[in-house]
Amino acid sequence: MKLKATQKEESVGVNMAPLIDCVFILLIFFLVTSMLQKPHQELLLDAPESGAGDKVTEEHEPLVIELTTTHPDPDASEDSSRRDPYVVIDDEWIPSELLERRLRQVARQSPNRRIRIDSEPELRMRHVVPIVDLCRFHGLVRVDVRPM
Repeated sequence: MKLKATQKEESVGVNMAPLIDCVFILLIFFLVTSMLQKPHQELLLDAPESGAGDKVTEEHEPLVIELTTTHPDPDASEDSSRRDPYVVIDDEWIPSELLERRLRQVARQSPNRRIRIDSEPELRMRHVVPIVDLCRFHGLVRVDVRPM
């Protein structure tokens, strides 16, 4: 059986007219909606005051413990064989053996008192860490370490 050549062959393709109509409708939609958008306005707000930057007043100044290699008394003779640093608390030289007694006394009087340890760089942490441990042992947990 042969097909008759008289039948017309239809071409298959995409009709572009409806697609172009959709694109124009979307374009008009976006243009109209962009014109309807209101300009942004500033709102005048009264922000609350922040107290985070206020300085907190403490009832006690921090207890300053200085560790130094030079003798605090300028008239005293230096001991060249000395290996432990000199301990100065609030501008008063004390023997390192009495340091624990002084920290215990401070912990009893005011357990929330800040302790600041100032040390010379050459002393490193070898002498600072035991003092921090002593402070924590006696309940003094607000300890700062600062190089001189």
